[in-house]
Amino acid sequence: ALLAAPVSAVTCTSTAAGGNWNAVGTWTGCAGGNGPVANTPGSADTAIIATAGASVVTVNVAVTAGVVTVNAGARLTQTQSLTLSTATLSGTLNAAGILTSNNVLTVNGPTNITAGTFSPASASARTFVGMVTVSGGTWAGTTRAATFRGGLTVNGGTFTAGTGVQTFSTNNQTIGGTVAISIPRITVTGVTLSNSGNLTVTTALAGTGGLTNGTAASQLHINFTGAVGITTLTAAVAGNLVDYAFAGAQTIKVPASGYQNLTLRTSGAKTAAGALTVNGDFTLGGSATFAAGSTTHNFAGNWIIDTSAATPITVTTTSRMNFNSPAPAAPRSIGGTTAATLAFADVFINNT
Repeated sequence: ALLAAPVSAVTCTSTAAGGNWNAVGTWTGCAGGNGPVANTPGSADTAIIATAGASVVTVNVAVTAGVVTVNAGARLTQTQSLTLSTATLSGTLNAAGILTSNNVLTVNGPTNITAGTFSPASASARTFVGMVTVSGGTWAGTTRAATFRGGLTVNGGTFTAGTGVQTFSTNNQTIGGTVAISIPRITVTGVTLSNSGNLTVTTALAGTGGLTNGTAASQLHINFTGAVGITTLTAAVAGNLVDYAFAGAQTIKVPASGYQNLTLRTSGAKTAAGALTVNGDFTLGGSATFAAGSTTHNFAGNWIIDTSAATPITVTTTSRMNFNSPAPAAPRSIGGTTAATLAFADVFINNT
């Protein structure tokens, strides 16, 4: 029987002048490349973009590559689809230059943005299967959507998601890093997204999956009006914070296992969607108010009432506040800077 010849991976480096991806003259060291034209980079190959000045390598035909690296100061522009494949190599996208995406982009390995600018400049689909790490440069999302399947870490640079929906799907994954992340619209589809950093959502948090504040340092800032639409919110890990900070009315979601630390601030009525449990501190700030509704809430931490509102808490005749003993037992207080009177309908104190 005849055996297929093995695919030989090569490293193709663009000339300083750049050119079209499928032009042999765009590349050096690319003999044997299995790209769309022989001797251009393909699925078994590494493509290094090393253009100078305003020169560009243009993905002018549909391309599948093994690894793509855009050097500092170099330019790569997509006008046709680009897929990073893990069939032979790691499927990694490394960007330290200027990468402009005007068509479908699928990265099956890791994505590393270390400098320069990544600009998704069209409405085409962009899917990142491996971890996306931004450690420098700029992710300029503008109005574009993106799908993440391996998580997102921001340790430096600027991550601007833009107004398009950022979807986290297929695999359980983590969002976090040493730099705070702000995303207008997050949808989590059928998986758990673990927040290990400082995350702000400004328009919508939705989807059939769940978001978990997974570490003591996790902070989730909910900065939009109305209700949180995601199916499951988990915020029980000791030390973590959920902060409802929109300047206006908000609905406080009932999480899977209660809140650890819960803050309601800025302004407007923050209305409980059901019975709340807060095992750490409950803080009311700005001029915000807490609308308790007709249900029973359980608190095991301090109340810190710093709001300037004349009536910080509104209750009904069937509202009940249980102040329970924390584990381990410790003194707890109701305090803060407010000069207002706190009016309760029914209070049960069980703090030993």
